Amino acid sequence: MTEIQKYRVLESKSGFEIRDYEPHILLTTLETGSLSSAGNRAFSRLAAFIFGDNQKSQKIAMTAPVLEQPSSDGYSVSFVMPADMRLEDMPAPNPTLKIEQKPGGKFAAIEFSGLASEALFKKKELVFKSKLSKLGIKFVDSPIYARYDGPWKPGFLRRNEVLVPLS
Repeated sequence: MTEIQKYRVLESKSGFEIRDYEPHILLTTLETGSLSSAGNRAFSRLAAFIFGDNQKSQKIAMTAPVLEQPSSDGYSVSFVMPADMRLEDMPAPNPTLKIEQKPGGKFAAIEFSGLASEALFKKKELVFKSKLSKLGIKFVDSPIYARYDGPWKPGFLRRNEVLVPLS
Protein backbone atom coordinates (compact mmCIF):
# COMPACT_ATOMS: atom_id res chain seq x y z
CA MET A 1 0.00 0.00 0.00
CA THR A 2 1.20 3.53 -0.81
CA GLU A 3 2.40 5.55 2.17
CA ILE A 4 0.40 8.77 2.70
CA GLN A 5 2.14 11.92 3.93
CA LYS A 6 1.74 12.09 7.70
CA TYR A 7 -0.47 14.72 9.35
CA ARG A 8 -2.75 15.07 12.33
CA VAL A 9 -6.25 16.55 12.05
CA LEU A 10 -6.48 19.36 14.59
CA GLU A 11 -10.03 20.40 13.71
CA SER A 12 -12.77 19.30 11.34
CA LYS A 13 -14.77 22.27 10.15
CA SER A 14 -17.68 22.61 7.77
CA GLY A 15 -16.31 20.87 4.67
CA PHE A 16 -12.58 21.16 5.46
CA GLU A 17 -9.90 20.30 8.00
CA ILE A 18 -7.15 22.10 9.87
CA ARG A 19 -4.10 19.81 9.82
CA ASP A 20 -0.66 19.72 11.37
CA TYR A 21 1.85 18.15 8.97
CA GLU A 22 4.98 16.43 10.24
CA PRO A 23 8.41 17.50 9.00
CA HIS A 24 9.14 15.83 5.66
CA ILE A 25 11.52 15.69 2.71
CA LEU A 26 10.44 16.83 -0.75
CA LEU A 27 11.93 15.95 -4.11
CA THR A 28 10.96 18.85 -6.38
CA THR A 29 11.29 20.07 -9.93
CA LEU A 30 10.04 23.27 -11.53
CA GLU A 31 8.23 22.99 -14.85
CA THR A 32 6.78 25.68 -17.09
CA GLY A 33 3.32 25.43 -18.60
CA SER A 34 -0.12 24.37 -17.48
CA LEU A 35 -0.90 22.12 -14.52
CA SER A 36 -1.32 19.15 -16.83
CA SER A 37 1.75 19.64 -19.03
CA ALA A 38 4.01 20.63 -16.13
CA GLY A 39 2.71 17.74 -14.04
CA ASN A 40 3.29 15.17 -16.77
CA ARG A 41 6.86 16.30 -17.50
CA ALA A 42 7.71 16.58 -13.81
CA PHE A 43 6.19 13.22 -12.93
CA SER A 44 8.45 11.43 -15.43
CA ARG A 45 11.57 13.12 -14.06
CA LEU A 46 10.63 12.58 -10.39
CA ALA A 47 9.54 8.97 -10.97
CA ALA A 48 12.82 8.16 -12.75
CA PHE A 49 14.72 9.37 -9.69
CA ILE A 50 12.76 7.23 -7.20
CA PHE A 51 12.84 4.20 -9.53
CA GLY A 52 16.65 4.23 -9.30
CA ASP A 53 17.89 6.75 -11.86
CA ASN A 54 19.99 8.51 -9.25
CA GLN A 55 23.58 8.63 -8.04
CA LYS A 56 23.21 5.49 -5.87
CA SER A 57 20.84 3.57 -8.20
CA GLN A 58 18.66 3.53 -5.08
CA LYS A 59 14.97 2.73 -5.38
CA ILE A 60 12.68 4.80 -3.17
CA ALA A 61 9.05 3.90 -2.46
CA MET A 62 6.32 5.99 -4.09
CA THR A 63 4.20 7.97 -1.64
CA ALA A 64 1.11 10.15 -1.92
CA PRO A 65 0.20 12.84 -2.59
CA VAL A 66 2.01 14.39 -5.52
CA LEU A 67 2.14 18.11 -4.70
CA GLU A 68 1.88 20.90 -7.27
CA GLN A 69 2.38 24.52 -6.30
CA PRO A 70 1.72 27.34 -8.78
CA SER A 71 4.73 29.54 -9.56
CA SER A 72 5.16 32.60 -11.75
CA ASP A 73 5.76 30.59 -14.92
CA GLY A 74 4.49 27.09 -14.18
CA TYR A 75 4.43 24.69 -11.27
CA SER A 76 6.77 23.26 -8.67
CA VAL A 77 5.94 19.57 -8.61
CA SER A 78 7.04 17.46 -5.64
CA PHE A 79 7.10 13.90 -4.40
CA VAL A 80 7.04 13.48 -0.63
CA MET A 81 9.76 11.06 0.42
CA PRO A 82 8.91 8.15 2.75
CA ALA A 83 8.69 9.20 6.40
CA ASP A 84 11.56 6.93 7.46
CA MET A 85 14.05 8.57 5.07
CA ARG A 86 16.61 11.05 6.33
CA LEU A 87 17.99 13.93 4.31
CA GLU A 88 21.56 12.63 4.65
CA ASP A 89 20.49 9.26 3.18
CA MET A 90 19.03 10.73 0.00
CA PRO A 91 20.99 10.19 -3.22
CA ALA A 92 22.19 13.44 -4.78
CA PRO A 93 19.76 14.63 -7.46
CA ASN A 94 20.60 15.83 -10.94
CA PRO A 95 20.54 19.63 -11.49
CA THR A 96 16.86 19.64 -12.51
CA LEU A 97 15.76 18.23 -9.15
CA LYS A 98 15.98 19.66 -5.66
CA ILE A 99 15.81 17.82 -2.33
CA GLU A 100 14.81 19.80 0.73
CA GLN A 101 13.75 19.23 4.31
CA LYS A 102 10.44 20.91 5.13
CA PRO A 103 9.48 21.71 8.73
CA GLY A 104 5.81 20.73 8.38
CA GLY A 105 3.22 23.05 9.84
CA LYS A 106 -0.45 23.94 9.93
CA PHE A 107 -2.58 23.88 6.79
CA ALA A 108 -6.23 24.15 5.95
CA ALA A 109 -7.26 21.36 3.57
CA ILE A 110 -10.31 20.82 1.42
CA GLU A 111 -10.80 17.45 -0.27
CA PHE A 112 -12.69 16.78 -3.49
CA SER A 113 -12.97 14.11 -6.15
CA GLY A 114 -12.87 14.27 -9.92
CA LEU A 115 -10.44 14.60 -12.78
CA ALA A 116 -8.42 17.42 -11.27
CA SER A 117 -7.92 19.92 -14.05
CA GLU A 118 -6.26 23.29 -13.59
CA ALA A 119 -9.70 24.94 -13.79
CA LEU A 120 -11.14 22.66 -11.10
CA PHE A 121 -8.19 23.20 -8.73
CA LYS A 122 -8.36 27.00 -9.20
CA LYS A 123 -12.14 27.02 -8.67
CA LYS A 124 -11.85 24.95 -5.46
CA GLU A 125 -8.97 27.19 -4.29
CA LEU A 126 -10.93 30.44 -4.78
CA VAL A 127 -14.06 29.14 -3.06
CA PHE A 128 -11.96 27.68 -0.22
CA LYS A 129 -9.94 30.86 0.39
CA SER A 130 -13.17 32.88 0.38
CA LYS A 131 -14.62 30.53 2.99
CA LEU A 132 -11.48 30.79 5.15
CA SER A 133 -11.58 34.60 4.93
CA LYS A 134 -15.26 34.72 5.97
CA LEU A 135 -14.42 32.53 8.97
CA GLY A 136 -11.54 34.85 9.95
CA ILE A 137 -8.91 32.15 9.38
CA LYS A 138 -5.62 33.77 8.37
CA PHE A 139 -3.68 32.04 5.62
CA VAL A 140 -0.72 32.51 3.33
CA ASP A 141 -1.71 32.94 -0.32
CA SER A 142 0.47 30.07 -1.49
CA PRO A 143 -1.83 27.13 -2.32
CA ILE A 144 -0.62 23.59 -2.87
CA TYR A 145 -2.60 21.18 -5.03
CA ALA A 146 -2.43 17.56 -3.89
CA ARG A 147 -3.22 14.51 -6.02
CA TYR A 148 -3.42 11.13 -4.32
CA ASP A 149 -4.36 8.74 -7.12
CA GLY A 150 -2.93 7.58 -10.41
CA PRO A 151 -4.57 7.94 -13.80
CA TRP A 152 -6.00 4.40 -13.72
CA LYS A 153 -8.49 5.31 -10.97
CA PRO A 154 -11.88 6.60 -12.17
CA GLY A 155 -12.24 10.36 -11.68
CA PHE A 156 -15.18 10.12 -9.29
CA LEU A 157 -13.01 8.00 -6.94
CA ARG A 158 -9.88 10.18 -7.07
CA ARG A 159 -8.78 12.09 -3.98
CA ASN A 160 -7.60 15.65 -4.61
CA GLU A 161 -7.00 18.49 -2.16
CA VAL A 162 -6.21 22.16 -2.02
CA LEU A 163 -3.87 22.88 0.92
CA VAL A 164 -3.44 26.41 2.20
CA PRO A 165 -0.69 27.24 4.74
CA LEU A 166 -2.04 28.99 7.84
CA SER A 167 -0.35 32.11 9.18
